[in-house]
Amino acid sequence: MRVLQRMAQFIQENPSITVKELARKLGYSEEKSVYYWLEKAKFYGIKNFKRAVLTGQFPITRTKGYQEPRRPTGKLKEAKHDRYGELPVRWIRGFGPKGELQLSSGQSLAHHLSPGTEGGEILAYRLESAEYEPTLTAGDIVLIDPATGPSDGDWVFARFPDGRHGIRLFYRAGDHVLLVHPGQTADVIKSTGNRTRVVGRVFRILRHV
Repeated sequence: MRVLQRMAQFIQENPSITVKELARKLGYSEEKSVYYWLEKAKFYGIKNFKRAVLTGQFPITRTKGYQEPRRPTGKLKEAKHDRYGELPVRWIRGFGPKGELQLSSGQSLAHHLSPGTEGGEILAYRLESAEYEPTLTAGDIVLIDPATGPSDGDWVFARFPDGRHGIRLFYRAGDHVLLVHPGQTADVIKSTGNRTRVVGRVFRILRHV
């Protein structure tokens, strides 16, 4: 169905796209039109359809004039600042030979304090790679909440089965975990069990200037 193909393309461009955003892109005034096409194709919910698209179970046929997207935006949003102060964090230095997380001792980071930055342990990681540009750039600092489990579409910091680590978009697909590169949506890591370690949910970016 052509409508589903367009929906799949929009999802591959931005895996965290909402039903409301899909409806708008498709020219529908109501979200129920999106659900109509999903149910007609035996997909009962947007999450099931997203998983099928991201795992390749739903093949995408590129329509004429389609251009590969530059970057998705993810779900991170700008936060309203309350006041300026010292934010206690522990810096991620990497992973040990057995996959153990290596952290620095407690330090403080000068930052605007706002809801979500006070109370509980906060981890920080400075990006050294340009692979996420232009969404994220080398030198940016991501703040990570290790206590809150991620939901579908959340940004996470994770260690991958091959030993690498980085930022990915998180999705569950049955007993699998899907980690989608935020800048290259064709780069999907599919993992089961404890082969992938999700350190925590990324909830804030401190922009490098």
